[in-house]
Amino acid sequence: MRKWILIFAYVTFWILIIPDRLPYFIIYDKSRIVLLIFGLLLMFAPPYILFNVLTEFEIDKKKWIVTLSSGFLLFPYGILVGQLDDKRLEENSRQTKGVVYDKWTTKRQPLLRAKYKIDNKVYETFSTTDYNDLLEIGDTVTIIYWTEYPELSKIKELEK
Repeated sequence: MRKWILIFAYVTFWILIIPDRLPYFIIYDKSRIVLLIFGLLLMFAPPYILFNVLTEFEIDKKKWIVTLSSGFLLFPYGILVGQLDDKRLEENSRQTKGVVYDKWTTKRQPLLRAKYKIDNKVYETFSTTDYNDLLEIGDTVTIIYWTEYPELSKIKELEK
């Protein structure tokens, strides 16, 4: 009986984290705390449940390999979320003006964030790579945002 409960838990977990079903504040949280908790949950919960499923079915051969490789499901999940974001912005978005307020350089490329105002509420973009190092703090930029949830946004000038 326990093995079927574990299988149900594993399948249910993956169904519940489908991006369209998640509350927007989880996917688009800018504080990074929720994203960190959600990312750790994604990284450890499915392999843990899968390991227990394989143990219950007494599958010992390559159990560890299967369990650890299940963590690679995060890559297609991340791609799916990115494609969904692009689709949302393509289908139902508006533009507004924003201002670059933060810029820093990593080992690779400069990153920046911009603030913008919608309905008298201030929002921020996620950290975005400025591949050509075009923008500086204080520059005005065009923000494309999703009308249903303005936290989903991107800086038009940095589109490839």
